Amino acid sequence: METTSLAALLGAVIVALVIGAVLGAVLARSKAAVAVARANAERDAAVLRANEAVGDRASLVNQFKALSSDALAEQERRTQASADQRLAHTEALMAPVKEGLTALHQRLGQVERERSAAAAQLREQVNMVVATSENLRRETNALSTALRKPQVRGAWGELQLRRVVEIAGMLDHRLFHRTACLCL
Repeated sequence: METTSLAALLGAVIVALVIGAVLGAVLARSKAAVAVARANAERDAAVLRANEAVGDRASLVNQFKALSSDALAEQERRTQASADQRLAHTEALMAPVKEGLTALHQRLGQVERERSAAAAQLREQVNMVVATSENLRRETNALSTALRKPQVRGAWGELQLRRVVEIAGMLDHRLFHRTACLCL
């Protein structure tokens, strides 16, 4: 009997081994199913977090755009106000210069008109001097020609003598002779 008990014991061990293997396989499968379920749950959570991150990113991008747009508009407003203030300040500083330049321009116009008038007068006077000089030259030439004749020379000398006597105030005391003048 010993063999039968051994065979029964061996059969019981084999059955126990098979049952252990089946239980081990079921337990391993159960652990694998739990691991797969856990992995699926982690994957779903990761996908959900990724979707939330994408949504958060889009929200943050929109907030950033709104904030940067507001900041840019505020900076532009400040820059424009500063530029307007500098322009007003510069115009205030330049007002006396502008007035001075306007006055200078008017005075230069007046001086130019006066210069033109003076130049015209000078031109007219120069023309008169030229004409007078030409007349004087002709008269001098005629006088020179006339004084070369003896009878004209004497008459001219008498005329000059008479003028000298008149200027001296001796006109009442004169005795003229064609060849001599006696003054008493």
